[in-house]
Amino acid sequence: MADPYAINITDQAARHLDGLSRYAQRIVLDGIELHLRHQPTQETRRIKLLRSNPAASWELRLGDYRV
Repeated sequence: MADPYAINITDQAARHLDGLSRYAQRIVLDGIELHLRHQPTQETRRIKLLRSNPAASWELRLGDYRV
């Protein structure tokens, strides 16, 4: 398996997480760790390459949440 990638949560993302319930925060943080730690640019059912988008190039789908 590839070396793990560093995951940094920006201040803005942390503020968005604070607005979620503890349960939703756990879904998002666990999903980030599980799906993005080793192959964050490998397209899967949950990880999608987005068409031209100024906000982000990739999307992680976690139930009702998009990261």
